[in-house]
Amino acid sequence: MNSRERVLAAISHLQPDRVPADMGATPSSGISAIAYSNLISHLGRTDLPVWIYDVVQQLAQPDMSVINKFGIDVLDIGRTFNESADDWYQIKLANGGSISLLMPDLIDAGIEIFNPVQTNAFGMEPEFLKREFGKDCTFWGGGVETVGTLNGNDQSKIRDQVFERMEIFSEGGGFIFNTVHNILPDVPPQNIITMFNAVTEFNNH
Repeated sequence: MNSRERVLAAISHLQPDRVPADMGATPSSGISAIAYSNLISHLGRTDLPVWIYDVVQQLAQPDMSVINKFGIDVLDIGRTFNESADDWYQIKLANGGSISLLMPDLIDAGIEIFNPVQTNAFGMEPEFLKREFGKDCTFWGGGVETVGTLNGNDQSKIRDQVFERMEIFSEGGGFIFNTVHNILPDVPPQNIITMFNAVTEFNNH
């Protein structure tokens, strides 16, 4: 499968050849400019610019070489098609936080994709979300906690949580891997690499 086919399969609740991954395709699945700057420095790519596409949240637009290195399947539609500031507009899928009580109504209203998936909020446990709503919507995120896991010092905890979340969310499709929200400035570059290595390892097992 190519990236487009993989994402469409996941959204259609078909099992893709591997779990699709995202970093930076939406305003709530991005990476902070500081974390991105640290990451490209760690990768020895100080030649790459740090372009900020969201001034309010200070989110960087990852370079295509970084996208390709980590096997990212999704691109910001603005990056792909829009060339001038007048071409940009926002597509809102759903709000984050504790929304599980609202999800049946949101699904009835036609919402098919939820991003972010803030699994650290009340009533947003991964097992519950997948069991109750997994056949009716796609979870775009929730793959690892950005606070307490991704910004910590325990590489094995990152790998284990990525594996656990991918096991829960990916069965039967309906899942795009991403963090619970944007990658924060205090996330060390090695942790980002560990996260995507775990995604690759899961997809290859």
